Amino acid sequence: MATTKKLTDNHLTCVICTEVFTHPATLHCNHTFCKSCLLKYTNTQPEAVQAKSIPCPSCRQLTKVTTPDSPVEEWVSQLKPSHVIQGLMDDFGPGTEPGDVDNCSVCKTQGKTTPASSWCSVCDDIFCDGCLKMHNMMPILRDHELVDLSDTTKRKTKQRLMCTIHKGEQIMFFCKDCTIAICHICCSIKHRKCDDVDTLDNMTPVVREHLSNQNQELKIKMTTSENEIIFKKSEIEEIKTNAQSIRNEIRKLRQTVVEVILRKEKQLLDKVDRSTDEQLQKLQAQITSQEIQLQMYQQQYEFTANAVASNCEMDMYAVYELMGEMTDNRNRDNQPAPGRVVFTHDMDNLSKALDELELGDVEVVGAVSVRQSTLFYITLLTVRQMMTVKILICMTSQC
Repeated sequence: MATTKKLTDNHLTCVICTEVFTHPATLHCNHTFCKSCLLKYTNTQPEAVQAKSIPCPSCRQLTKVTTPDSPVEEWVSQLKPSHVIQGLMDDFGPGTEPGDVDNCSVCKTQGKTTPASSWCSVCDDIFCDGCLKMHNMMPILRDHELVDLSDTTKRKTKQRLMCTIHKGEQIMFFCKDCTIAICHICCSIKHRKCDDVDTLDNMTPVVREHLSNQNQELKIKMTTSENEIIFKKSEIEEIKTNAQSIRNEIRKLRQTVVEVILRKEKQLLDKVDRSTDEQLQKLQAQITSQEIQLQMYQQQYEFTANAVASNCEMDMYAVYELMGEMTDNRNRDNQPAPGRVVFTHDMDNLSKALDELELGDVEVVGAVSVRQSTLFYITLLTVRQMMTVKILICMTSQC
């Protein structure tokens, strides 16, 4: 009982009237409503009626009708519930509760609750053993096919199709033009202009074969879809793996470029160090030479000062001659001043080289991004062009 209530509340209730479905009708969007509710809603939508379509109250999607020239009532009457909804209605719909199903229909009209044992496929009623005897005693009813209530499968297969438009009329024909099962009243009134109408007995094998073939096609499509899903998932993994491999290679190329730049930097720094050391050594040697010369000047200064202070003409002339020779030697010892290290670069060319630097290229081949060795290239000459530097050793004192 709890299961039946849950199914009727959640799956067998019309969202328009909030009651259990009465003659459910399923639209192309798979939403199901009571036919009476759907008819009332459609009549309030003139745009949909003008478009010869039935609007869905839930999603607004339009369902094209097979007989656009017919009245709106017939549009709705031709709609059938889905197999799932119909199965649930047969098993759990109104009149299928245990209290109703197990009671004899005849006794129920008399206010009795006698357990039923059999079902008549023609009368579509259930009878207890006593009422069944009365049923079989009537000549017009004794040829009816009876099914034991315990055999639910057989009962379902023997259950008659009843017309939803004309109450109590059994569906016995099928209109091929409208692709709908109809009763004899529908056939004589609404389908009298149709060209191809056949009996339900003749159409049942055709419909069964058509559904079987359609089921086989669906099975093939299901298998194909499953294989495609598996293939697409494998493609996703391949793309992820390939993308990670490409990222690693790009990082490796970037590291190579950085190593080249660091190596060029080291070469320049080493050259600066060597040139600086050479200039420092030269200057240190000149300082040492100047210190020695300074000592000589100090000694000469003292010697000259003593000669002048002694008032000895012989000492003064001797010092005078010596100072003249030393002046000539000093002029000959003059050397050019050492140069200095200069770093020059062209920022415009450097910026241009950085902008034009290409680590590689990534392309999508086919439907999958794949890595090819020809698509990834790095030219080390471009790295060498990134920096244009010079070390100039200026040996002139103006530098």
